[in-house]
Amino acid sequence: MFYWLFKQKYFLIKTLNYMVSIKTILFIIFFNYSNVYAVSPINENLIKYRYLVKMLSMTSEVQNDMTLSFELDCTYNALKSEIINVSKNYDSVFNYISMDCSLQSQTYEECFKMLREKLAADGIFPAQFDNLSFSSNTVETELLLKFTNLRNKLRDPEPGDSAEVAYQKAINHMKAGYSYYCQNDYNNSSSEFGQSIEHWKIYYKFNQWNENSISYAIARIRILQGCILVDGENYGVATICFNEAIKLYEQCNDSFWSNYFKIFKAEILYRQNKINEFIAFMDKIKYNKNAPELNEHNEIICRGNLIYEEYRRLSMSNYSIMAGHVQLSRENHIKRIESLKNEPYLDEEYIKKFLKHSEKILEYSSFEIISLSFESNEKYLKLKDHKTASIIECPQWQKIKTTQNNYDSISIKKQPVALITGNKLEFFVGIYSLTGFDPTWDLIGRTIIKGKKVKFKNCGIVSRAENIFIHKFESDEDFTNNQIKVVPLEIEWWQRTFDKNRTKEFSLGKTSHKIYVVRKKIAEPCYWQIVEYTCDWMKDLSPSQLTEDRNIIDAIWKGCSLENLNKLKYRYQYPAFEGEDNGRLPELLKNKRGKCGQWMLFLRHCFYCQGIKNVNTFGTGGDPISFYFIKNFIEGNNNLKCQYYNSLSFIGKKDDEKMPTFSDHALVGYGGKIVNSQYGQTYEGGELFDIVFHKRIVNSSPLIYENTMVENIIDENGSIRPKNPSIQEFLFFCVKPGTIDPVPEKLRLNGVNGNE
Repeated sequence: MFYWLFKQKYFLIKTLNYMVSIKTILFIIFFNYSNVYAVSPINENLIKYRYLVKMLSMTSEVQNDMTLSFELDCTYNALKSEIINVSKNYDSVFNYISMDCSLQSQTYEECFKMLREKLAADGIFPAQFDNLSFSSNTVETELLLKFTNLRNKLRDPEPGDSAEVAYQKAINHMKAGYSYYCQNDYNNSSSEFGQSIEHWKIYYKFNQWNENSISYAIARIRILQGCILVDGENYGVATICFNEAIKLYEQCNDSFWSNYFKIFKAEILYRQNKINEFIAFMDKIKYNKNAPELNEHNEIICRGNLIYEEYRRLSMSNYSIMAGHVQLSRENHIKRIESLKNEPYLDEEYIKKFLKHSEKILEYSSFEIISLSFESNEKYLKLKDHKTASIIECPQWQKIKTTQNNYDSISIKKQPVALITGNKLEFFVGIYSLTGFDPTWDLIGRTIIKGKKVKFKNCGIVSRAENIFIHKFESDEDFTNNQIKVVPLEIEWWQRTFDKNRTKEFSLGKTSHKIYVVRKKIAEPCYWQIVEYTCDWMKDLSPSQLTEDRNIIDAIWKGCSLENLNKLKYRYQYPAFEGEDNGRLPELLKNKRGKCGQWMLFLRHCFYCQGIKNVNTFGTGGDPISFYFIKNFIEGNNNLKCQYYNSLSFIGKKDDEKMPTFSDHALVGYGGKIVNSQYGQTYEGGELFDIVFHKRIVNSSPLIYENTMVENIIDENGSIRPKNPSIQEFLFFCVKPGTIDPVPEKLRLNGVNGNE
């Protein structure tokens, strides 16, 4: 609410009995409102009031006069408004200040400076007034003395309806409000501030303030009332005060303050421990931490910033900060509060008490969640990131803090987790404690999964280093229900404290995770993107259906439909783009386009990550086999190309796109067997899965696939002939899968060098 605007080196009055210079003239009495304003191009009453408040604030006699903070803020805002109004007639203002003014020139110094700054911002630079100077070593002592004496008679206001009476009554109520606050009488404190409003209105109108400046001042009082009532836990009336203040700012078209002071409404939710509502409310506030209006040495602004930093901490699971963005730690806030209390001009009892309430915000929580690690080799499947082709390591959730230019930058690293169905969640939580180990606290976690409450048991501390503690947690039950699915998990963390036979809980915020519940333990790491696809495609299978490999194959194949893959923005790309590495699975997942060899790997990986894997080198069942369908291999001519039927479609095919021609094509087989022939190992029986064209064919004869798919043969001269349906012209050439992600060179065996 208040600004400490005047830390700059103004002339400090050491005593109000300062001897006036011989040039000092007899000034008009402070509240003697003459008709000077009618002929002056600027509001002299406002300038004079602003000058006196400013000068008085720098004297030791008024150290405990908290109303001056309010008056400093409101007069500064009113003067800014006045400058905007008179800037269109600046020549007459400058002439008046330099020649015709009724006050001493130093009284106008701030006004002159602000007007010059306003004109400069508008691109106006009136050089004729560059030599105008002010004597900063003289003070309107008599006027200042009258002003001080008037403020000292607050308990005995003058009778009648005048500016003096209105001012005295307004100050009287304000000082009483501060006094009640220091006595913990919050309701009477707020009432006194409220009663001052009508008297301020009368005084401001005598002062010829415009309506916006009056509304600004009244809104400031309402904000102060609301903060006081929040400290007294009278949240209903506090909300009314905040709402009125915000409405007044909106009427003044002051979008910054109307938005900023919504933070104090959010503080009510925070103090009531309604953390989800608090975060949702704060999400809607457009907060600018670096706005010039925010003076961090102001106790109200400091308190508002504390609330905002608590929001950032509690909502961190959904919040990422750009590098270099200001993030003040709680330790820094404590230091800032202590420094404010030690400032010589903030020595008042009210300031100390007000900041003590702000400090309690930090005392609510001494914990900070910094990491979660899902480590068990028996319960989790190792995952790989296709973007980096690297294995995802623990911790899968981590708060990362870096310091640059004395500011902390916070970001959250989140990685998915694959839990094998039938297991409870087990993980390790890293905690930073400001106060170290304390046996009076505990940490608990809760979540809701499909309407069912799940709790996480704290199994105790497994390690510690200085103020960082690692706790082991386990879910109280298996929430997988032996089903395959993707679970967006959001864990609410609470600090539970035991104090004087009372148990209190305070929210530490949330951590969000993506959990893939998979079918079986797989030895080799799997790409998380494919695990996510297959878990989604298998989510409707019952526990009994999951026991049969055939049901897994059916669900995955349905998920690999052209319609689904098109929705995921994937595309079959042949020939490959020049300069692009299109031979590996990670590139397909990153670029969302690839050749048939990559699509073969994609399908094999889908089967593999859900437990359909190679048990033996070449099995007779339960084995997804990779192989190339090689044209005209029997004749030994590898320069021919085949042309598939134009009626077929493929992944990502556009309406006007022609069917490509190629020398070989990659497929996946399942359920058949490898046999030796004069041409090498080939494949008999089972099923053939051509994911590019989404064709699933029972391999009942050596001719079935080529007759279903191939329409024409193109020789090296470009001549086209129909494929002979009575003759086997192609061979299935099998690839021994050494890994689930073989490099392209391993796919070409026995000298076969296909163009795809």
